[in-house]
Amino acid sequence: MTEGEEKKIDTEETSSKEAALDSISEPVAETAPAKTVSTVSMDELQKKRSPVKLLVTTILMLLIALGVGFAIPNAMWFYYIQSGSQNMDALKLEESAKDFETAATIARFFPSGDERLGLSLNTLGTMQLALGRYKEAGKTIDESITIHKRLYGEGVKSTKALLLKAGLNRRQGNYKEAEEIYNNALDTIESAEGKNAKYAEVLMVLSILEIYRGNYARAEAGFLEVTSIHKELEGAKYKEPPDMTMNLGRIAEAKGDYKTAGDLYQKCLKELGAPDENNKASHCLVLNLMAELYITENDTKEAGASVEKAYALAQSLSAKEYLQAANLETLMNLTSFHIMEDQYDKAEKILKQSLPIARDRLGKNHPAYARVLSQQAEVLAYKNKFKEADADALEAIALMKETVGDTHRYVADLMRSRAKVLTRQKNFDEADTVLKQSLNLFAECLSAKHPEYANTLMAQAKLAEAKGNSARAAELMARARKIVEAANKR
Repeated sequence: MTEGEEKKIDTEETSSKEAALDSISEPVAETAPAKTVSTVSMDELQKKRSPVKLLVTTILMLLIALGVGFAIPNAMWFYYIQSGSQNMDALKLEESAKDFETAATIARFFPSGDERLGLSLNTLGTMQLALGRYKEAGKTIDESITIHKRLYGEGVKSTKALLLKAGLNRRQGNYKEAEEIYNNALDTIESAEGKNAKYAEVLMVLSILEIYRGNYARAEAGFLEVTSIHKELEGAKYKEPPDMTMNLGRIAEAKGDYKTAGDLYQKCLKELGAPDENNKASHCLVLNLMAELYITENDTKEAGASVEKAYALAQSLSAKEYLQAANLETLMNLTSFHIMEDQYDKAEKILKQSLPIARDRLGKNHPAYARVLSQQAEVLAYKNKFKEADADALEAIALMKETVGDTHRYVADLMRSRAKVLTRQKNFDEADTVLKQSLNLFAECLSAKHPEYANTLMAQAKLAEAKGNSARAAELMARARKIVEAANKR
């Protein structure tokens, strides 16, 4: 109860007492003793007024109780939202999730038209996504979508929960569903508010998704539009952020311009500054992208240096944090590096970490799981477990096709990996057929001048060497080197 309310109540009680005193001070009949009449009248009046005073007091107490009862849940909800936000900023995601879950529980006691339950569910869903609890996140996000649509219909205020749903779909490899949600959100925001900062934020995420889907032209157009929107909104104050530099490097890689891609990645690292608690994930991601460039080119020295830096950073991150995603990417690249170096025992040790993460955290319909399964196939082939190896290789290709479609560079990559398995078991004819399919797919998805195409030529050269055709092997290697040199502008 506020100080003002206390004063008001005190004033009301004082006025009641004064009114009572005034009523018993009025003149009385002279025929009766003044003292007796006055005493009787006071007693009777006090009896008559007691129920009224009691009623007023009861009402006041109820109002006070209601005020306190309303204030406490509000204060508690605010406390847990603040605590959850602070823990999130400190990357204490488990604690943050518990705080937001408590906030959501409190918000369920608020009126049905109160938006705080939807807000609580959004923050809780964000943490569940970050922690890889996708089943829980799905339920939380679906409830939030229902609440927001009931309160706001299909308007802009409902897009936050929908974007979380898109993020869940993206993490689970459901790219088509995610893309549809992002596009719908863009239409909603543009029609209501125009192409503002919120629109640019959604377009940025969609453009990154287009990279994963292999739609590089659309991704590049999206990035350029994002930059244009921010320049218009911010004017001379606009400064290109490091993540845009990194994504433009991805576009350059897709075009086969590895020199430009490498330069942009190096520029991004400089823009990020020295690794710290706030940018470790970004450093890991850029170093992994650089490692992938070098692995494709079979540059063992540079690949090893980049992946070791990424691995060192990843090891300083908690397995419970959302940065575990960067850790998985690092583990996959480290496995690829060991396979490239014929260090299969080391690769097998890393797979014991990466396979459970990909399977249990992301799920079997995610591209990362298919990639790790393909790596396991190569390790099994080295151990002469050919039946298990080919089964894993075929499953990986099938899973990847389900996720990204038949015409995608990821599918071509897994085909090339399977050809290596077939080559090791001396199934040369089938290996040759699969490598040709991989080569044609890389040419279609990227180009015949891309280093990935060159890498497949190198695989064909190794197959030719295994078949005893050294001249053909030398010819294929020479073609591959020219493509790699052109990509690096050497």
